[in-house]
Amino acid sequence: MTATLIVGQLMTAGPVAFFAGGFAVIFFYFRYRDAAEPKRHPSIAMYFLGVAIVAVVTYVIGTAMGIWAACSVETAGNLCGLIGVFGLGPLLAGIAMFVYAVRWSKNACLPP
Repeated sequence: MTATLIVGQLMTAGPVAFFAGGFAVIFFYFRYRDAAEPKRHPSIAMYFLGVAIVAVVTYVIGTAMGIWAACSVETAGNLCGLIGVFGLGPLLAGIAMFVYAVRWSKNACLPP
């Protein structure tokens, strides 16, 4: 595979994973809400605040890693930072949101 093809796939997979993670957050919240009693009852604001914190932190880390990886080669052009901003950052944020939502919905099975 050429580097251009890999970059193109990463730039496509990043936003797709981010939006898929957002849909998963909503899906798993409804799954948590509809779980059988007894379950913990934290507020919806705590849930979405946790999702937002996880998403922002992993987006920043992923963006920094993507910029470092793409811009560290000598032949990198002046747009190398876009790989981190639109590729790796959203990819890691989407995966992190999905994992957070799955773990939160699994907590519905734990006693209060």
